[in-house]
Amino acid sequence: MKKLLLSAFVLLSVVLILHLPFQTDPICFLAAAAIHELGHVFALGLCGYGIKGFSLSPAGLTLQTDSDLIPYQREILIFLAGPLFNALGMMWCLYRIRLAPTEMLFYFLFCHGFFMAVNLLPICGLDGYGALTATVSLLRKECDAEARLRPVHVFFSILLIAFGTLLTLCTQNASLLFLSLSLFLEKRKKLRKNRSFFS
Repeated sequence: MKKLLLSAFVLLSVVLILHLPFQTDPICFLAAAAIHELGHVFALGLCGYGIKGFSLSPAGLTLQTDSDLIPYQREILIFLAGPLFNALGMMWCLYRIRLAPTEMLFYFLFCHGFFMAVNLLPICGLDGYGALTATVSLLRKECDAEARLRPVHVFFSILLIAFGTLLTLCTQNASLLFLSLSLFLEKRKKLRKNRSFFS
């Protein structure tokens, strides 16, 4: 049974809702998270895979599929389906705003944009990293994609930590800093367990 880590936002969404620097509607944030995860579930079904179960962990939602081996092309589709559904949600919001702008639609638009943009970062635990790892594995069959992408992960993690620190200093909002540190430390712990992070 293969496990796919789909999003780091399932458990952190409540923390982010409580610490956003402006007033937002929690329903918009949770709805954008649900639509994001629905994209992954839809892609799994489209690729012919079922879900045996799921679990919540500090890293987010993990789905257990009914297959041990998913081809890289389908893995790419599955990882990018969540951000794609957020992009579709943004287009729907823009259409609705054009017809009758409301404050809630602007919040919903922001939440979709936030989920899409952050999830596409090439940081371990996010969809962008999963899609990039599958792409590198597909294109270079003989290489270890994780080893090749370590510098990319570290670079973008440091950028996200720096941005989160700046945001914390400017707004007293530590949610992005918390998210970036937890993703970076989780990956470091996993790689140290494998003893391959510093080799």
